[in-house]
Amino acid sequence: MTKILAAIDSSPTSRDVLAAALAFAAKSDAKVVLFHAVPVPLASSEPILMSVESLGHDMLGEARAHLDTLVEEAAHPSIDSVDVAFGTPWSGICDAAKKHDVELIVIGARSYDFLDKVLGTTASKVVHGADRSVLVVRDPAVVPPVAELSQVDPDARLDDAPLVTEAAIN
Repeated sequence: MTKILAAIDSSPTSRDVLAAALAFAAKSDAKVVLFHAVPVPLASSEPILMSVESLGHDMLGEARAHLDTLVEEAAHPSIDSVDVAFGTPWSGICDAAKKHDVELIVIGARSYDFLDKVLGTTASKVVHGADRSVLVVRDPAVVPPVAELSQVDPDARLDDAPLVTEAAIN
């Protein structure tokens, strides 16, 4: 594996997604691309006091600033680049995976409500719509916090670890 896409949004789960992506990257000597899909703003009943172009520029800027903050906090050598784009989150993630030619997409899963059950979650749509492997991060307790990522051994390799442990077999 040479490149991983970390699908980041503004939720608290994003830090866990980044931590999981960096942990995998450290084990496989891969690079990580952070990506944030900015949903296209829908029409509102409230007046907007700026142009659509200005609003879009601000939204992309905020998303990039969020990714830059995560990169700075993680300070990890596996981080390759950041990318933001307008689009429906699930399709934007799939498009970014192709654009950056990644082998793995890492995305977070959150609890969902009735509407998500009917329409499907972003993670579910990425799993079904992507043409590459997807890791869904469900439990933040299983990945290290972002602050601990600088302590991950970048020389450790994923192929050095057993795929199945004795505890899993018994």
